[in-house]
Amino acid sequence: MKQQDEYAVRYSLRSSLWKLNEDVGEWQMIFHQGTYCERF
Repeated sequence: MKQQDEYAVRYSLRSSLWKLNEDVGEWQMIFHQGTYCERF
């Protein structure tokens, strides 16, 4: 099995959606996506 180089650099675009939980007054992440991409 090939092991990933622990020092390798990888780039990704990340996006997340947050929702305010009004019962406790805190934000909760409801969705997260990371997509690998070329260096930017």
